[in-house]
Amino acid sequence: MPPALRMTLKAQLQRLARTSMIPYAVAGAVALLVVLAVLQYRWIASVTQAERDRLQADLRSASLRFAEDLDAEIGAVIRMLGDGLHTGPGDRAHRLAAAQADLAATGTSAGLVRALYLVRRDGSDPRLVGADGALQPTAVPSRLEPLLDRLRHEDPPPLADPAVPAVVLHLEDPAPARSWRLPPSPPRLVIAELDIEQITGTVIPALLERDLAGIDCTLAIVCSAPHRCLVFSYPPGAPPPADPTQADVTLALLPMAEASPPGQRRALQAGPMRRPRAAAPRAAKQEGLWQLAVSYRAGSLEQAAARLQRRNLAVGGGILVLLASSLAMLLIATRRAGDLARQQIQLVAGVSHELKTPLAAIRSAGENLAQGVITEPARVREYGALVDREGRRLSNLITELLEVAGLQEPPRPAPRRPLRIEPVLDRVLQDCAWSISEHRIEVERELAPDLPALTGDPEALRRALRNLVENAVKHASSGRWLRISATHLPASSSVEIRVADRGPGIAHEDLPHLFEPFYRGRGAAARASGSGLGLALARRVADAHGGRIDVVTTRGGTTMILVLPIETGGPPSTRPPQRRGPGRRSR
Repeated sequence: MPPALRMTLKAQLQRLARTSMIPYAVAGAVALLVVLAVLQYRWIASVTQAERDRLQADLRSASLRFAEDLDAEIGAVIRMLGDGLHTGPGDRAHRLAAAQADLAATGTSAGLVRALYLVRRDGSDPRLVGADGALQPTAVPSRLEPLLDRLRHEDPPPLADPAVPAVVLHLEDPAPARSWRLPPSPPRLVIAELDIEQITGTVIPALLERDLAGIDCTLAIVCSAPHRCLVFSYPPGAPPPADPTQADVTLALLPMAEASPPGQRRALQAGPMRRPRAAAPRAAKQEGLWQLAVSYRAGSLEQAAARLQRRNLAVGGGILVLLASSLAMLLIATRRAGDLARQQIQLVAGVSHELKTPLAAIRSAGENLAQGVITEPARVREYGALVDREGRRLSNLITELLEVAGLQEPPRPAPRRPLRIEPVLDRVLQDCAWSISEHRIEVERELAPDLPALTGDPEALRRALRNLVENAVKHASSGRWLRISATHLPASSSVEIRVADRGPGIAHEDLPHLFEPFYRGRGAAARASGSGLGLALARRVADAHGGRIDVVTTRGGTTMILVLPIETGGPPSTRPPQRRGPGRRSR
């Protein structure tokens, strides 16, 4: 064996050995991929829980700031009215009017007090405190009737009615009556009706913009049970929540102070709503005049966390799918590389076998001629023709090998010279005569009389047609029949050459790969030897002549159709070969 061929075979065997170890590496990578998927799922679950806790903490912190600021605004009203009621010059009415004037000039508290009423505990003798401190007899508005009815039966806290927010302040108890015949008059109360439009239109939006900025949430303020009336909603127009306790954050607003004994009412009036920033956290079930319900706009906190988890899982899953696809492609490429290495070794062995026969004939004839064994002129000419024929065979074999080496390159246009298809087909049948005779195949030759002349490379066309004929002889020898025909197609200005057999047909799953180099279909190796290059070389020749190869296969045989344009030598055809019909045979 020549050193170059020995080195080539050695390199191919080493490559095959290396590729055989890759599946084990791929299996290990798949196992690591499964472990990575499990660890990634657990990590995403932990990240989702941490993000859920962060979102909940942020939302609750912002809601607490909002609730405390709103309590502070309303508490400032109670504190200033209480301070004005018990301190300062003048009578109580003038002091209350001055306190109301101070509130009107104080930031967001401006206009919070809609009206001041001075009434007795039993609801009698209502007086309206004017801006100048004058007391004017008046009728209490109907919206305050539920509050007055409550005052007749119990001692209400400063914030008394959720539906109509009003501050109730107690005046000091009157002095005992001088005469036992005169009963003491009921104590008077100060009712400061708050302007709900000012609260919902100015105070709450300002606090909302300051405390909940940057948080995409929905907010609702409803009256405490049993009223459940909607006070404020954000976004505007949003319906009230069916159950405020199901929101992500639920807090009591304007906590109601408990009733206190008369001796402690002054301390109560001094500002029970005022809380420092470092106050203890609110209890979840703390009662209040109103109830605050805050939720994320995109859904509940659980839904937001679930969406985040699904998004993270989708991203992580996409990465894992990409890795798995890469491993699958690596495995497929590895198998194809191994198959290619084996096919290349088979090609080298087949080429060596093909070279052996003509070389043996040439050496035998040369030795007989050199030693003078053959002296008759007729025999010398016969031996000379044998040497010439086998030499041409070797040249054609070398040409095919060069074509195999250039299969990965784009086909070049065929040389343009006139040719007729009839002698080319006759040469093909002569080249394949020995194989046809060995398999005892009946050959039909049908050539139309009006075949036009073509331009192209006759030797290349002869090799392509010989590959088609030899392929049919090897794989369809069971049919014992072969027909080669040529017709002129005036409509398409082309010549159609058909090579038909009566073999078992081509399997449908093999059709897409039929013209791939080194591809051999199912059962092809068991029926006949070969390297899987014949059809690939034939299609390359057809492309170089601007033609194409079509395949028609059934269970009763296969027809290979070579279509050549009359004016050949143009750019290679870009149309893929047409393949039609189901079948069961592999080539």
